[in-house]
Amino acid sequence: MARSIGRFPHLRRRRVFTNGRNLKEQTLIHCQMRSRECFSEQEIQNMRNDDFHFRLQAATFAAIRFAQTMVKDTLRLEPRFFVALNASYDGNRENDEIVYPEDDGRIAIDLSDSDVVKLLCREEAVPLWIDIGVAFCTREFTGLSLTCCGRFHPDDQRLYYYTGGTQPFGIKSPALPIGHKQDRRFRLPKRVEFLDRFQRFQAAIKSKG
Repeated sequence: MARSIGRFPHLRRRRVFTNGRNLKEQTLIHCQMRSRECFSEQEIQNMRNDDFHFRLQAATFAAIRFAQTMVKDTLRLEPRFFVALNASYDGNRENDEIVYPEDDGRIAIDLSDSDVVKLLCREEAVPLWIDIGVAFCTREFTGLSLTCCGRFHPDDQRLYYYTGGTQPFGIKSPALPIGHKQDRRFRLPKRVEFLDRFQRFQAAIKSKG
């Protein structure tokens, strides 16, 4: 099990993080000087990628800070990402939501933030939700898991966590150990332990699909 947090006081100090609409409004103001037709498809994709990259970095920082209040380990602000794709039930998807059946059971490990952007930004669309949380740590980096919805959409307002301004990222705690007592700090699993659980989790999802 993992715990979630909603709004983040340390992020609210900076207006750009407080509401997903702020960044969008800034983009719209800029775009008033140029109609959409003036942008190439590549320029539009690049703007979408930059926006997603920014939100990934903010969510990463929040997840590491959240985890540090719970674990005994010292977490480095050097992230590597471990991505589980298509971890949702998509049988009741809306007509305008995009799915990629080839992602069933797929994982991607040891990614940089730029690698994550390349993997998850697809023709301006991103997963409707992505759960992000610290999974393990080493002396060199902090490993974070990204558990992704299989449905993609290009509209920010359709993404989960939009009202909190972290869309599509839901900030989760590390997995709590069996018998965990509230307010008791614990040790994160080793990398090999996490990867074993991570791979078995995705294999179970694929078998159910």
